[in-house]
Amino acid sequence: MTEVKNLKSALAKAQGAIKGAKKSQDNPFFKSKFADLAECLEVIQEPASKNGLSLIFNFKTEFVGEHPATYCQYILAHESGEEIKSDWLLMFMKDKTPQGFGAACTYYKRQLIKAIYQIPEVDDDGNEASGLANQQGQKPPLKNYAPKV
Repeated sequence: MTEVKNLKSALAKAQGAIKGAKKSQDNPFFKSKFADLAECLEVIQEPASKNGLSLIFNFKTEFVGEHPATYCQYILAHESGEEIKSDWLLMFMKDKTPQGFGAACTYYKRQLIKAIYQIPEVDDDGNEASGLANQQGQKPPLKNYAPKV
């Protein structure tokens, strides 16, 4: 396995500086709110850049018989040249159209960014907007969904 010590250290520093992504978009299907791709990118941009991290997404389509299968891969790279590359992840698309592809790309990017950078989605209850959370140096609390044993 290739050594990625610099990348891991930079990622840890970036994750420590990342705030929660605000749930600003409505999901009519689940009647809930969610943080969109733009919000997720906004919360990682400065911490990732300051720590020499970049994230690249690749896409490909292969035919399985007569049926196309679309895949996504990410590469998390560090300015030292170290990188972590994912396997090719099968993308599920509701519609096999350019718009369906775009929607699936947006969804997969958003979910992968949240997973890689450990971004919690938070409700904007007014504390963040008023600056109270920043003045107190607090991050939004993370909910623990682990089963109680």
